[in-house]
Amino acid sequence: MPRQCPMTGTHRRVTQVRHAFAALWLLAAASLTITMGWSPAAHALSFAPTDAEWATWPDYCRARYTVSGAGVDSKFAGTSARGDVDKWKGIMGPDGWYALHHYCAAIVLVNRAKRAPSKIESQRTYGHTFDEAQFALNRTNPGNPLFPKISSLMARAAHALGKDDIAERVIGDAQRYHPKNADLFAAAAVIKYDARKLEAARDILLSGNEATEHKSAELNYLLGLVQFDLKDYTAAREAAKSAYALGYPLPGLKRKLAAAGQWAD
Repeated sequence: MPRQCPMTGTHRRVTQVRHAFAALWLLAAASLTITMGWSPAAHALSFAPTDAEWATWPDYCRARYTVSGAGVDSKFAGTSARGDVDKWKGIMGPDGWYALHHYCAAIVLVNRAKRAPSKIESQRTYGHTFDEAQFALNRTNPGNPLFPKISSLMARAAHALGKDDIAERVIGDAQRYHPKNADLFAAAAVIKYDARKLEAARDILLSGNEATEHKSAELNYLLGLVQFDLKDYTAAREAAKSAYALGYPLPGLKRKLAAAGQWAD
């Protein structure tokens, strides 16, 4: 066997640099997979809801999950009647039905991320949320009514990961097809609100209210929060009244106004 020549110092340093760059590239790719949603062209869903999460899922999520690869062998298999499965498959259309269970998983995952016991676990779960939402979005026709719902969820996950540029691009793309969708206005306003760009958040919500004919409880509630922080208590109170009249369930805005002497039941 021929004797191998030892590396020269220069050759060794070049090799070490190449290895270092390769390692950095792998780390960057792994990070992008988590935070930007890079994923293979297709992947099987590996996800199981808890009993409580199952109970909160919309009927279409339960129907889709029971016939998905993740659900057929789960304890929930067979809990949706064949008629319900066929009904929702027809309503969603082929594109909406195909990856629906990935969106449904993202609905649960985003709530898990909010309750995660640590920042690391929260970010990991938001990354998982983003990936599942992106997978569903990439396979759903932009004209499908599910498209803005998936887009807003994906944008919220991107925002939580600190990727506001991606979040705003996703929202903007969806608004081209769904200019009156309340979920998209809400997601856009939250990004501005969290950045303390209160006037920008207010303007988005006012536009959203006009587009939805003032019928969105969430938009009115968010508008009330923004107006409160802007110290426009009259506008905040009116927005709160509209939100609660439309059935908004959380009392936080009402309590803030009451504490400031701006609310009386």
